[in-house]
Amino acid sequence: MAKYGLFFENSSKQKDWLRESDKTIAVWDTPEEAEKWRKSHTVYPNKYSVKKVTSKIIEEDSKDINT
Repeated sequence: MAKYGLFFENSSKQKDWLRESDKTIAVWDTPEEAEKWRKSHTVYPNKYSVKKVTSKIIEEDSKDINT
């Protein structure tokens, strides 16, 4: 099943996912859930976009965080 996350890109071209307190990517089950959270819980909602988070992205991200 697909998951969706909020992807952040700032003006200095720093790119990353919105994260949980344990530094894993925050995910939602539907793009609508992620979009609702983006609009109501982020300070600058237009800096985030809803993107599909695949198991490959989660696996690669986990390796990056643990190194």
